[in-house]
Parts: sequence; C-alpha cells; structure tokens
Amino acid sequence: MPRRPRYHKKRSRWPLWLALAVVVAAAVYIIGAWTRSTNLIDSQQELVNAGTAGWEYQQSMTADLDNDGSTETIFILARVLKDPLDPNEYQWDDGQPWQVYIQDGGDITRVYARFVQIGRLNVFVTDQEPPRLVIAEREGAGYSLYAVRYKGPGRTHTTKLAGFPVRDYR
Repeated sequence: MPRRPRYHKKRSRWPLWLALAVVVAAAVYIIGAWTRSTNLIDSQQELVNAGTAGWEYQQSMTADLDNDGSTETIFILARVLKDPLDPNEYQWDDGQPWQVYIQDGGDITRVYARFVQIGRLNVFVTDQEPPRLVIAEREGAGYSLYAVRYKGPGRTHTTKLAGFPVRDYR
C-alpha cells in the first residue's frame, strides 16, 4: 500500500521571536543599569567641608582625576569626635554621616553625602586611565561598591558596580 504524503502544519515562529525580544530587552536593561548614573547625595544631609566642627574624621588624597595635568584633592569626612582619652581613636557610634567631595582649585564637586548605619566608607583611586574613585560602602550586613568618574568641576558619573549582603559567622 502506497504511503500517503504527510502534510506538516506550518509552525508559528512568534514564540521564538518573543523569546528573542525578551532576551534582547533584558540585555539592554542590564547594560543600561551598568551605565546609569547613581546619585549618592542624600538631600537630607547638610553639606560640609573639611574643618567643620564635629567632623573630626578627615582624610584626603590627591590625584589627577580628569587628566587635565593638575591634581584634584579628594576629601573623605565623617561626623565623629576624637576620643578625649586617646587622640588617635574616634568615638564611633552606631552610624555616622559621611561625605566625599573633590576640590579642583576653588571648585567643590560633591560625590557622596549619606548616613552609614553600622559601617564605614573606604575610598580608593584606581590605577587606570582615566583614574576613577571607587567608594566601598560597608553598612550593616552588606557592601556596595561605586565607581565615580570625575570629568571636571560639577561633572561626575557614578555607577554602582556591586551590592551584596554578607553573613558574619564568627
């Protein structure tokens, strides 16, 4: 008995295109999140400069962040008092306001002003061209890392590199 030819139904390709569209949209969203600027200035924080009373934790470093041939000064401040019994120690509390700003000649560009609960900040300058600031924020049971690209007075681009919770098993 001769075989009858089979007729295949033509399958719709819309599920494939829909899946592809979802993957592309997710990739665009993720890449956009990597390049999206993050604001680390809390509008509730009073902005201060080095030397302000009560802001006794003060660190600074210099680097040519915008590759213009002159160095900028990066200031890291926390509102905390020095220990009167040991002037090399501070009276850390459960949380402090922290601020980071860049001074370029007479211009000040704020890059960080937030309250850090049960934690602290570490600020680094990368060894890449152009140099960037990296702010490591340890707060409570988690860490966040931010990269700050300084393009000149009043012009920065801050990107959140990572944020993750941690457990302390001692």
